[in-house]
Amino acid sequence: MTRVPARITAAVDLLRIHPGDTILEIGCGNGTAAALICERLGDGRLVAIDRSETQIRRARERNRAHLASGTLTLHVMALESAILPEAPFDTIFAINVNCFWLRADEPLAAVRRLLKPDGMFYVFYEHPTAAKMRDVAAVLRTNLVRAGLTIRDETATGPVYALASTLTAHECTDMAAIPEATREPDFPRSVAQHVDFSALRSTNRWRQRETALCRR
Repeated sequence: MTRVPARITAAVDLLRIHPGDTILEIGCGNGTAAALICERLGDGRLVAIDRSETQIRRARERNRAHLASGTLTLHVMALESAILPEAPFDTIFAINVNCFWLRADEPLAAVRRLLKPDGMFYVFYEHPTAAKMRDVAAVLRTNLVRAGLTIRDETATGPVYALASTLTAHECTDMAAIPEATREPDFPRSVAQHVDFSALRSTNRWRQRETALCRR
């Protein structure tokens, strides 16, 4: 069985999926998140889009049963030009899709067009450095509000946040102490090496992944 990255599982757990929901995934990649979601949807529907034909082909291979049952539909498609008969959607989400903080106007206009008036839009993103994460968070907040979306919640999860909190509590700055301190079985040591440990004693605002939860 293919291992599912912890960041994908965490994102899906935050989606508040209900049986019968109609969901759109933007930038579905190889269909890892789609497989998890379809298992929870009951008689709901998931539509997943990606610009890459290669990724959609991989998603089809991974999700043959969900495609056959009609739970999942896959499209090679750009969000900005998406015309989908299943719209409007109860939930729209994207994991590590950088258009929402790099060139957000058209993508967010498409989200508003495809989302139900009371629907929820989730953006999941990650970066190994706290400074970059704060920059992305600030830009994303501005873009979401400018697009007319109301930010309902922001959630920080992931190994870097756990690392920062744990090392702050233990006042550790030694790389050798990381595995014992974090107890994360799949903790990415390469990410830990980007952390400026000198700052950990005074703050626990380090993040690997942020989630912006928005309501139209």
